[in-house]
Amino acid sequence: MMWNSLANIKENLNQIVLEVQDATDGEEFEIYRSNSNSAAEDSPIFNRRISHRFAQSNNSPLRSPMSNGGDSALKSEIEKYKTEIQKFQASEAEIKALSVNYVALLKEKEEKLSRLHGENEMLRKNLEAANASQHASKNETFNKRNVHKVLHFAFIVLKDVRAIANRYAAQLQFCCTQNPISHSLAQSVHANIITSGFKPRGHILNRLIDIYCKSNNIVYARYLFDKIPKPDIVSRTTLISAYSELGNVNFATYIFDEAPLSIRDTVSYNAMITGFSHNNDGYNAVKLFNEMRKYGFKPDNLTFASLLSAAALVAHDERECKQLHCNVVKAGADLFVSVLNALISLYVKCGFSLLTPMSDARKLFDQMEKRDELSWMNMITGYVRNGEIESARELFDGMNENLQVAYNAMISGYVQHGFMLKALEMFKSMHLEGIELDEFTYTSVISGCANSGLFLIGKQVHGSILRTGWRPASKLALPVNNALVTLYCKCGKVDQARQIFDSMLEKDHVSWNAILSGYVSVGRIDGAKNVFNAMPEKDLLTWMVMISGFAQNGYGEDALKLFDRMRTEGLAPCDYSFAGAITACASLGALEHGRQLHAQLIQLGFNSSLSAGNALITMYARCGVVEAAHVVFHTMPYIDSVSWNSMITALGQHGHGLQALKVFDLMLQENIKPDRITFLIVLTACSHSGLVKEGCRGTYMGGTS
Repeated sequence: MMWNSLANIKENLNQIVLEVQDATDGEEFEIYRSNSNSAAEDSPIFNRRISHRFAQSNNSPLRSPMSNGGDSALKSEIEKYKTEIQKFQASEAEIKALSVNYVALLKEKEEKLSRLHGENEMLRKNLEAANASQHASKNETFNKRNVHKVLHFAFIVLKDVRAIANRYAAQLQFCCTQNPISHSLAQSVHANIITSGFKPRGHILNRLIDIYCKSNNIVYARYLFDKIPKPDIVSRTTLISAYSELGNVNFATYIFDEAPLSIRDTVSYNAMITGFSHNNDGYNAVKLFNEMRKYGFKPDNLTFASLLSAAALVAHDERECKQLHCNVVKAGADLFVSVLNALISLYVKCGFSLLTPMSDARKLFDQMEKRDELSWMNMITGYVRNGEIESARELFDGMNENLQVAYNAMISGYVQHGFMLKALEMFKSMHLEGIELDEFTYTSVISGCANSGLFLIGKQVHGSILRTGWRPASKLALPVNNALVTLYCKCGKVDQARQIFDSMLEKDHVSWNAILSGYVSVGRIDGAKNVFNAMPEKDLLTWMVMISGFAQNGYGEDALKLFDRMRTEGLAPCDYSFAGAITACASLGALEHGRQLHAQLIQLGFNSSLSAGNALITMYARCGVVEAAHVVFHTMPYIDSVSWNSMITALGQHGHGLQALKVFDLMLQENIKPDRITFLIVLTACSHSGLVKEGCRGTYMGGTS
């Protein structure tokens, strides 16, 4: 197609040039020929047009203008056409060169295909010869010479089969990495194996199973496994690891149990113990470890690393931890950093000593000759988890190098314990030291700003992310986006939070619940309804937020309808859901409905819930049953400032000012710090009972104390 188009264009241009040259003199013709290359002169089109010029020179329509002095305009036209012709001639040469290379490449490919066909044909002939020789062996006239021929052909066939098997094995070994290109190549090799008629065995099938497991095609890997008459321990271990990573521990256990004891080894036991550990089944991991030792299999460092992670889930006392530690030392596995890290993690998670929960872990940490990032991470995280934030900082300051994970652990610890200013100092220090700020860093800092109400600082961090181009706004990590949505929602900037939410390429239930809570917190129930109805999946928190939102914003009937709908859809309500429904009863004055919910609350064992108890006090108080509110208050196992405020409010609303003051005094005796709401409701309660002086004196004493 390209050649035809080029030829047509060239022929049209030559036609125009020849017609122009009909009107020119010999000098113009010589100029044209001198500027044309030899390839153009030799072309049949060019020669044919020259002949045409001499034959038609007297009839040319351009002769008269030339003779009348229009030379300059026509010359420029001629030069333009000559330039175009030269461009097309250069393109023609380039295309010819490319075509030559393409033809050579095709020829090379054809030779390779021919060679492969030849190899396959030779193999086919050898197989046919072997079959013919085998058939001839049954003949009584079979002689010694034919025996040698059969053996010779069999040797050739065996040699070719081994060569093919080795070739396929090498190709599959090349494809054993975990990336899509390697998986595609492996599938091509497998397709070639099938179409060639070659029947893979042993190590080739094992590699195919491994490749399909790594590409998450566990179904086809199991299909290949089931085709093996007697699977070896390699294929079994591969499937066990794959099933364990996908969380299918039952399938992994079945494959392991079907393996005869005679073919099991330490690697297979390690795979199964690791599977139990990754799926939080510490009991079966320890049980399998004991079975492993019973049958004489020697555990190695990988065994103990997986076992100790699982043991942290089921260790009941310090004695069990010490016993596992002794087993590690006896096996000589305490020389491996991974095992010591697992031991530290075990001591950190257990923390049996109430006075010094981190003492055993710290002792082991100090004895380590080599430490890696996980060693420091386990210790700092352990101190933070046990509330020893200063010990964590002391350990951090003693580090020889500044590690990103250590900074993140310290920032997270400060945020969790409410030391936001120190967290920001650590964040600034991390930036000045040139340590990369990752999604964990930003998530912790932004979440801390949201919880502490530091909107401006959180907004500055958000601006820093956008200015530095750490990630495009639409491609921020999901936890960072969730933290930003929570920040803007908690600080009342729901519209800005919605912009971030809408720009997110990926959303999870945390994202949806955050924006839903934002609308509820500012009383925009219509927006909350739209978000609630648009949610792809609703969890218990979603229903709880929506029920509480309806109840707190005066939509009591909607709250109760939604509570009943949640139960109809098979979702068991939690104590917070009951608290929302009881609050709705309080706003509606529905005493009987509230009593029914109170009875259900007791039946389900939520009577000790703090949130439900506070809601019950408010409900009974608003419905005029102060005695019931008083009973609920005194039977609650745990009370907070909200509980005290609710009880004082209940007494004050019904004219029991003196009792309200007594409850306030009792609150101070319990060392519960009153807030502004407490002082306001005390003054209100006293004013309703005509006890303004007593109320002022009580609040003054409470404020000074």
